[in-house]
Amino acid sequence: MGFLPSQSDWETIVFGKTKHLLAAFAALILAGFIQPLDTSLVSTSSTVIGVLALAVWFAPASPMVFVCLGAGLKTTVSPVWIRVLAVALCGVGVCLTLLGVAFAPPGAGLLSALHGGGLTLAVVASLLCMTPKWLSARAARLAAVGVGLSSLLAIWSLLSVPAVLFQARAVAAGAPYCIAQHGPSRKVETLWDLRGFSFYTRVSGSKDSSGWYFHGVLTVEGAAGRQYFNWSPRHLRFDRIEHPDRFIASVQNLCSPKLAQGGGMNVRRYSSARSAVPGPRPFRVVVPS
Repeated sequence: MGFLPSQSDWETIVFGKTKHLLAAFAALILAGFIQPLDTSLVSTSSTVIGVLALAVWFAPASPMVFVCLGAGLKTTVSPVWIRVLAVALCGVGVCLTLLGVAFAPPGAGLLSALHGGGLTLAVVASLLCMTPKWLSARAARLAAVGVGLSSLLAIWSLLSVPAVLFQARAVAAGAPYCIAQHGPSRKVETLWDLRGFSFYTRVSGSKDSSGWYFHGVLTVEGAAGRQYFNWSPRHLRFDRIEHPDRFIASVQNLCSPKLAQGGGMNVRRYSSARSAVPGPRPFRVVVPS
């Protein structure tokens, strides 16, 4: 039966497919978790905190680096060192995640835990996948599950972009609108800012008098004036903000509403008169999450 593949041929086929699958998962993790580089990190990179912050920023790219190293290295890496490094990275990731959850603002604790936990899982699991032949069956399954779960979180992060855009246009109902982040306050410039792990607040307000920050704010220029809506990552919708003038960290004037461009969406245009602009559809008010 010489036409049947040998055991070594089967291993080459299986590991070859696994590497391609891991590369696809690593690309998803990179796209879903990577954050814009804070230029202040570069200036403080000589300090311990700066180095740690740069390492956290680079963490979403590490699965791709591990996949490339596993495919390109001619010599095998000692499984003992791989496991020691995996335990160390897991410990650092868990500590940083718990720290982030402890200082997370109200309503962002779960998101902070998913963000840090998913990223830690991605780094450790992809590192273990560099030496699949030396892993036990149970460890290999756990590593595969870890990569799969972190990839699912990355997919959720990417799918938040069309969800935010769809909900914003549904709420605005043709009226001018804009989207901004509340803490820190800045206008959303690109679709990249609307990913699930980017479009939520990390400002706790624990050291100032503001006390509350929303994840993201939709401003709509309606017939009755400007109305404001908070983005809820848990429910994937915008909820009406009642009494926006009562917040010390203002939700007003975060951005200037504009009419959405057509782009095949069949957006109607209205005159600049406020009475001619339709108001947003009514949405029920809930506590932001």
